[in-house]
Amino acid sequence: MSETIVKEFLESMLKSLQQAKDFGAEQIPIVAQEIIRYNMTKSFLGVILGVLGGCASYRIAKKGYSYSDSRDEDRVIPYLFLSFILGFASFILMTCNTGTALETALAPRVFLIEYVTHEIRSLK
Repeated sequence: MSETIVKEFLESMLKSLQQAKDFGAEQIPIVAQEIIRYNMTKSFLGVILGVLGGCASYRIAKKGYSYSDSRDEDRVIPYLFLSFILGFASFILMTCNTGTALETALAPRVFLIEYVTHEIRSLK
C-alpha cells in the first residue's frame, strides 16, 4: 500500500514539474519582451525629458540675460541659477538613460543578460 502511495505521489510530482516547465517555456519569452520594452520606453522618456529640460534651461538663461541690460539686474542671478540647476539635472538624466536606450534598441539580448545577472546578484 505504501508503494502505491509513493508511486502516485511521484507521478503527481512529475506531472506538476512538466506543467511548470511548459508554463515557463511559454511565458519566459513574453516576459523578456516586456522587460525590454519597459526599459526601452523608460530610457527613451528619460532622454526626451533631458532634452526638454535642456531646452527649458536655455530659455530660462536667455530670459535671465535679457534682464542684464535693464534696471532689473537683480533678477539675472536667480534665472541663471535656476537655468544651471535645470541644465545640470537634464544632463544627468540624459547621461544615465542614453546608454540603456541604445543598448535596448541595438542589443536587446545583451541588455537582457545584464538585467538577469544584475537581478541574480542582488539576491545574494
